[in-house]
Amino acid sequence: MLLVLLVVGLVGLFRRPGLGAYIDSGQVSRFTDVNITNDLVVDGATTITGALSGTGLTLTGDLVSSDFIQGGGVTTLTQTGTTTTATAAQICDTHLINLTVTNATGTNTTLLPAAADLVADCLTVNGQTKQVVLRNTGSATSTTITANTGTVLNKSGDTGGTVTMAATSSVIIDFVRLSATAVEANINYFIAN
Repeated sequence: MLLVLLVVGLVGLFRRPGLGAYIDSGQVSRFTDVNITNDLVVDGATTITGALSGTGLTLTGDLVSSDFIQGGGVTTLTQTGTTTTATAAQICDTHLINLTVTNATGTNTTLLPAAADLVADCLTVNGQTKQVVLRNTGSATSTTITANTGTVLNKSGDTGGTVTMAATSSVIIDFVRLSATAVEANINYFIAN
């Protein structure tokens, strides 16, 4: 009987009508391996030891982590002809894009997504950022990275224009939402593979 009351009492700590999961740190403050399937609201400081997993987890305020691993996933783009377009879904859903540039003659272009597409997919609030590594796996040819409508490409402080990425090299691109119609794509690092 005591076990049933304890379980019912704990369920009451986590469920509040209309709010999804709710944790009041004044009542409970330490957990191990938490899996969230709906909303999670945390009131005050809460310590979670182990894995915290869920879909659409939103945190406001400071997040302190001793070991933070960002995302994952690899997308492969193969350039056919002279132009390849990276979609908003590819930028938003992965952290590494392997680009195979196969056209050894002429000018090759890699087009970044339009600001409206990035805003619709993952950069939904002003100030949000998304980092992607774009890797040219082609061994014999370079590609010119160009921004699409509403996306401004910056290279180490230079505004606008294009960036040439050599064969077998990578760039790290930080996408930043400035407004509902403007996104910056900042390239700050070039890496030789």
